[in-house]
Amino acid sequence: MAINRNLQDQDPEKWIAAGCPLPTMMGVERRKGKNKPVITKYVVELDGAMFKAYERFKDRWALYDCYVSPGPIQLHDPSSIDVPFLVKNPDIELLEKETTERIEIDKNRDTADQYFAIGACNLSMTAKELMNAKIDIPTHLEEGSYTCAAIKKAEAKNLDVEQTLHEQYPNLWTNIYSSHFVEIIDKKNEKITHEIQDQEGVHKLNKQFGKKNLKHLKIGVCICGRQAPGMHNVIDGLLRFAKTHGYVQLIGFINGTLGLFKGDHITITEDNFKLFRNQGGCEFLGRSVDQIKTKEHQEATLETCKKLALDGLVLVGASHSLTDAAHLTDYFLREKIPTRIIGVPVTIYGNIGHGYVESSVGFDSASKLYSQLIGNMMTDAASAVKYWYLMRLMGGDPSHLAVESALQTGPNMVIISEQSAKDGETLHGIVNRICDLITLRHDEGKSFGTILIPDGLLAHLSHYNLLIQELNAGFAHCKTFEEIEELEHKLNTPEAASSEILSPWSLSVYNTLPDFIKKQLSITRIVHGSFELSQIQTEKLLSYLIEQELKSRRKAGKGKVPFSPVTHFFGYQGRGSLPSLFDCSLASTYGFTAGILIQNNLTGMCVTARGLASNPADWKVGGVPLISMMTKKNKSSVYGKDQVMVPSEEVDLNGGTYLKTKVKAKVWELNDRYINPGPMQLLGENSHRVNDTAFHGNKRYSEQVSVIKDLCNLLQRKCTFADDTGILTAAIACLKGIKDTI
Repeated sequence: MAINRNLQDQDPEKWIAAGCPLPTMMGVERRKGKNKPVITKYVVELDGAMFKAYERFKDRWALYDCYVSPGPIQLHDPSSIDVPFLVKNPDIELLEKETTERIEIDKNRDTADQYFAIGACNLSMTAKELMNAKIDIPTHLEEGSYTCAAIKKAEAKNLDVEQTLHEQYPNLWTNIYSSHFVEIIDKKNEKITHEIQDQEGVHKLNKQFGKKNLKHLKIGVCICGRQAPGMHNVIDGLLRFAKTHGYVQLIGFINGTLGLFKGDHITITEDNFKLFRNQGGCEFLGRSVDQIKTKEHQEATLETCKKLALDGLVLVGASHSLTDAAHLTDYFLREKIPTRIIGVPVTIYGNIGHGYVESSVGFDSASKLYSQLIGNMMTDAASAVKYWYLMRLMGGDPSHLAVESALQTGPNMVIISEQSAKDGETLHGIVNRICDLITLRHDEGKSFGTILIPDGLLAHLSHYNLLIQELNAGFAHCKTFEEIEELEHKLNTPEAASSEILSPWSLSVYNTLPDFIKKQLSITRIVHGSFELSQIQTEKLLSYLIEQELKSRRKAGKGKVPFSPVTHFFGYQGRGSLPSLFDCSLASTYGFTAGILIQNNLTGMCVTARGLASNPADWKVGGVPLISMMTKKNKSSVYGKDQVMVPSEEVDLNGGTYLKTKVKAKVWELNDRYINPGPMQLLGENSHRVNDTAFHGNKRYSEQVSVIKDLCNLLQRKCTFADDTGILTAAIACLKGIKDTI
């Protein structure tokens, strides 16, 4: 056997090539009653250095958080030449030093200036490199040469929404500081033209923005949503804003909304935050599951903001957090509380768009991590040529992550929930569609394939959607743990699952499900009583139904088609990933922007950045009134009936990203165009790659804005040397017409 020695040396030129006679590797094992010479399997040596190291530390590691996230394999940084412990024995002294340091940090946590304290011992080589990486943000923010410019007054989605906004958010709708779109412009290169502003509110705001504001600011930040890669950099952006402004104290609430309600907080500084910069998770402050939706929650938040004399409160999270921000802003305005509320869109689901917000923090990192895992499975499928991989992706209701991952990898099929809903597809229809593809590929000599499944598939199929709504309603009425247990028991006891819980239609659907899915539907509720999509194993349900359908076809004489399924769920791997440079830049930009909006007395806003397909230095940033993002929902398990809220935006079936996927999907079915993107690169070459959703979804916007700029510049030059005032009059009339139109 060909072997290499001296692999501990990181220089391959110093490895020693050799050959080992096979008999020296062989032993005798009993096989089927006979002694057989076989190559002995190499198992863990219980007296070896690696296992002894584990034995030495395992009890302490079990009790204390000594974990280290190595991050994705990097191809161009110092960690790329690391060797595994199997080749190079662990450094016991270093492990002892790092473990002791970690334990000391845990023991002294209550006296530290940060709550969820970590040390450098918790950071891998890659994490440390990323922590120190330069994160680009728009140039005018970095240089402090910014000012705000009001653009226009917000409008409701339609008359029904407008009327409901008047009723439910009267203060938010009428207040000048929460009802106008605002861009943060480069004051060196752009100016506000007051004389042609035709909206009184716009004119008033821009006069206010023109005044210098050097007031001392006290800003609080609360993590409301679930963890997403890059989330920490919202704080990095606020710290960078504080450095530019020079008069800012930053407060962080411990354990998310729980800390906000109780007033538990720390003062955030460059020093106590530095180890969390550009890192995954939300360990610095932590989070909780509570929302700010009840009167008691709002009153507790008000008391905290009054007690701490906060000028601003930054709420970080997804659509529910933004809706809570709107509720809280209206309440604060009514009670004349001066604390301004700003929402920052952070979620891996990528479902906060609404025409104004191009991307949420975390989507880019999660999609790249999932795409690597999918690519690995595709490589295995094409190598083994006998397995069908059914891969479900976390993503909540919409299918954004499924679409993005499909574009990055090229699966044989990707199911898009929104398209299935539009087509009125049933689960049986989806199963038949998959079985047709399996049969077609088998006829082509390919008994393998890959299928991507979105988390929210069942919720988009009408018959299952009704079932889910009825189950949610049933659990929402449970007031005690005993009532929940009783309902779970009824749902898992066939004779007890009667029409008192489910309608006859839903009961018939429920009874067609295998027991493991029934059990999952009856447990694992999230804070507002709805079931947790990520806990429903749709991939296993589809695998089960596909096998049943192929058996039925075989019995009907339609041929024997082999089907060997391998199911996967890719979810929490993406939530806890190290962030991409894109997400680091986006979150830092959002945090900085939130600080500027608070500085200028704006409230009830969501931060935004436009032109994300370009370099971060060129991004356009500003604030979007939350009221402009809200739609009316007839029934919500969270907020009740006929409420306006910031919705979870679904895949646009007329959008560029989906249309590109649709065109490619037919080619992917039979032609194995598998792409393995490999591990996400955090530094060096290819680290600034923009995801396809941001690129294709917003490329046209960037191109059109560029054309408009070129045309305006050309028009200005031509008008400068116009020899006929009639031409200038015509140009002014045309430009005013365009202004009035938009």
